[in-house]
Amino acid sequence: MRQQKHRCIYCLRLLSESQFNREHVLPQHLGRFQDNLVLRRSVCRECNQSLGQQLETWLGRDSYEALLRLRFGQKPLAELDEFHGKGVAIRIPAGSEWAGALLRLIADPETDELKVDLRPQVGVKRPADAEIRFFTDEEFQKASDEQIGREKGSTFKIVGLGQSGSEAMISMVRARIPGFRMDGSMPPLPAGADGEMTVAITATVHGLLTRSIAKIAFNYLSYISGADFVLDPAFNEIRRFIRYGEGNWRTFVSSRARPIVMNDFIWYGSIRAHLITIDWPIRGEIIESSVSLFNETMYDVILASRCSLLWRPIRYGHAFFWGSGEIKELVSTSLFMPWQMARF
Repeated sequence: MRQQKHRCIYCLRLLSESQFNREHVLPQHLGRFQDNLVLRRSVCRECNQSLGQQLETWLGRDSYEALLRLRFGQKPLAELDEFHGKGVAIRIPAGSEWAGALLRLIADPETDELKVDLRPQVGVKRPADAEIRFFTDEEFQKASDEQIGREKGSTFKIVGLGQSGSEAMISMVRARIPGFRMDGSMPPLPAGADGEMTVAITATVHGLLTRSIAKIAFNYLSYISGADFVLDPAFNEIRRFIRYGEGNWRTFVSSRARPIVMNDFIWYGSIRAHLITIDWPIRGEIIESSVSLFNETMYDVILASRCSLLWRPIRYGHAFFWGSGEIKELVSTSLFMPWQMARF
């Protein structure tokens, strides 16, 4: 019996069923769900493996969303070492002599809570700079002479962990700054009366992250509308952006520092779920999706900007509750809860 063939929604190759993998709409590292949304005979093994290695690894280990996995307990603190955080910088905010200093995440073994601690680093303030810039030891050794302030009048702040760590950092600076001398020690770290410290978190939005988000949105559209629908050439640009990184990510994805679910300020944060919506307005050429992991930052994804397909009503949304494993469908614009609405 001749085996039926299907096209992969990412590489468009016509392949036999045995060459396809099951593809979850949401990467499995974001939670295990009952009656999960799964694509079958849609994503080939090669695309599944390549996209997993390129995109899902970054999303799960290096992004701001990876930090949220730890913050909200979706990932146990025992696995903190797996968080690499290349797309996230945690610093001490302005208002003290430590402003801009780099912090690292640690797990408190006594309280089983996520905390921050200083990293070994070198702060550099050149004569023309308004603010001090901190470098990790690796960054300091790779930076140019101009960046690390070899010019006369530059000042430095050195942070080492323990006596041996401090001595190693001082030796590293002296190797590149021959005239460096010690003037004194840093003041205590700024902390509130309860010992807690306010931190500033900066997340990097770039190609790997936005391709990861676009992949979730495209998978969702494929699940809702079927693989045959997304095989249309109207989706070639977003397809090639996700699969091969072609094009400027700003063309396809934008981010906003607010959740999909609009909470009254009293209720903010009461909905902790991953949310995905998709909308194709009547007579519209744009098919757009919104993705919010942990109901934090919202990403808007343009899946098709000049869609000439025969219009059909596409207006869906789902909430993925990683704690209970439940998936709830959004009805119209409501999430079944008072005072809270999902934006479409």
